[in-house]
Parts: sequence; C-alpha cells; structure tokens
Amino acid sequence: MFSHKIVGWDLADNMRSVLIINVLNKAIERRNLPKALIVHSDGGGQYASEDLRNLLKNYEFSQSMTRKNNHRAGGPV
Repeated sequence: MFSHKIVGWDLADNMRSVLIINVLNKAIERRNLPKALIVHSDGGGQYASEDLRNLLKNYEFSQSMTRKNNHRAGGPV
C-alpha cells in the first residue's frame, strides 16, 4: 500500500544503480518491508542493472518499470 512516506533516500551527482541500491538498503534497514513489495520506476538503465535485480530477488521484491521515454514515469520510486 502506498503511504506517501519517504522510507529511504540518497543524493549523488550521477544516476548509477548504486544510488538506487543504497536507497533500497536504507528503506530495508528502517522498515519491516513486506515480501510482496513492488518497486516501480521508469525505464532508466540504473533500474535494469544486474546488482539491483539481485537485491530485489534476494528480498523477494517484484520490479515494475514503465517504457523508456515515458515522461509521466519520472516521479519518485
């Protein structure tokens, strides 16, 4: 259920997958996240990395991505 609460964040001068992995790890540390969690994002390459997919698989999270170049998907993860 979407709660409008920020459970993890990070800041960088790039858009590499390590940024997303750090954010998810912070959220996992702070919350008891359900196994049925769906991580939704735009189709950016940082969200398609093998390291991120492995993290999601390890926690049994599902990944959902919109098509590339979808301007409506540029919101928060």
